Amino acid sequence: MQKSAITDLTESLYFYNPWWETGSVPSYLTQQYHRPVVKDIISYLSLDRVIILKGPRRTGKTTIFYQIIDNLIKSGISAKDILFVTFDDIRLRVDFDEVIKAYELIRRGEIKDASRIYVFMDEVHFLENWQFFVKKYFDRKYPIKFLISGSAASLIKKGSESLAGRTIDEIILPFSFYEFLSLQSRDHRMMKVIADLREGFRYFEPIDTIDLIPYLTEIKMKFEEYIEKGGFPNLFAIKEPLLWKRLVREDIIEKVIYRDMVELYDIKKPEALEKLFLYLTGITSEILSVTNIANSLGLSREYTEKYLYYLEQSLLIKRLRKYARSIEKSIRSLEKLHILDSGLINAFSRVDISKTIETIIVSHLIRLKGADVFYFREGYEMDAIIELDKKVYPVEVKYKDDISKKELRGIEGFYKKFKSDRAIIVSRDNLKEEHINGCNVLFIPAWLFTLLVG
Repeated sequence: MQKSAITDLTESLYFYNPWWETGSVPSYLTQQYHRPVVKDIISYLSLDRVIILKGPRRTGKTTIFYQIIDNLIKSGISAKDILFVTFDDIRLRVDFDEVIKAYELIRRGEIKDASRIYVFMDEVHFLENWQFFVKKYFDRKYPIKFLISGSAASLIKKGSESLAGRTIDEIILPFSFYEFLSLQSRDHRMMKVIADLREGFRYFEPIDTIDLIPYLTEIKMKFEEYIEKGGFPNLFAIKEPLLWKRLVREDIIEKVIYRDMVELYDIKKPEALEKLFLYLTGITSEILSVTNIANSLGLSREYTEKYLYYLEQSLLIKRLRKYARSIEKSIRSLEKLHILDSGLINAFSRVDISKTIETIIVSHLIRLKGADVFYFREGYEMDAIIELDKKVYPVEVKYKDDISKKELRGIEGFYKKFKSDRAIIVSRDNLKEEHINGCNVLFIPAWLFTLLVG
């Protein structure tokens, strides 16, 4: 590398690592609110693993990195022993060995002689062959703790295949309702009550909410706001509806589809991908027919399948397989579609509120560690099936309070077929437990369920 190139690279690294000069991370980078996952990631630092964060754009992965860097510096780690590189900046998409050489010049010493170096690689999917650089330093036992983030799950997964047994992953989705409320509320007493409820909550078992009574009005008002806006934190402060919609379009359509996906997947007709995404926002919570979508949009089935895959790997949509005892039967069945954030639905479409609530519930369920989420349909439909600890539990969304016995037949049918003795009905405001032909059914309001799960 020529001297001028080294100088340019060094200047870029100084720009993205201001703590080298100040000894601290600027407060505007760390933000005040720390998502619960930050504690989990900090706990992983002691593991001999590469830490990987995957999630859509604008969900706060970079902020999480800054918060961890801030934590490291405050715990006594030298600021110069922390390197942050973002490959969103095209100037840094160079041979990573050259980045390390420039960093060693800045540190005035070779990394292999350090006690521990922390390297944060942001939006790593933009760096070609990133996994080989990481694997090389990891396998040679360099004293480097790698933390990696990316928005393209497929490319991260493909890259991390060569790092099998060396990684620990976290998926960073848009804010859950609990996180949304935590960020915006200044009532510490309320949040303490909610934190205690979350700690004591056992799925599908009754819960005592008497301590929440003084806060119900605020919680329900915030839930209505969450339904409308979703969980992208950079948009929470936008109050004007037209500006909010414009910024959602810029973040998702222009940056993700027309820039990121075009570059990452070499898409020749991004307008077709945009049409598909907009179409999907109108059919969230519905059974997915690839043939019907292809015919409606004038796309080939091959390209429709491919674009659905890209959208799912960008963590904008989720496809649920049908629950079945046989994996083969589950794979052959039609899938059910969910947009992974209600704000995206409301920005581009208008669907029935029950479908939006169902999507919100599913987006919270998929955050459960160790759980697989399906749907079920066989003469009746279960909106979601949770497979957890070798047991299955049906979840049905009925966003109302007047629920007839006829509407509970699906619970009875699923219980008879799969012997699942517990189920959840997510309602608008009902909180009670009923025993229906041997099955314990917990009725729980959507606002409460999303506070406790996710």
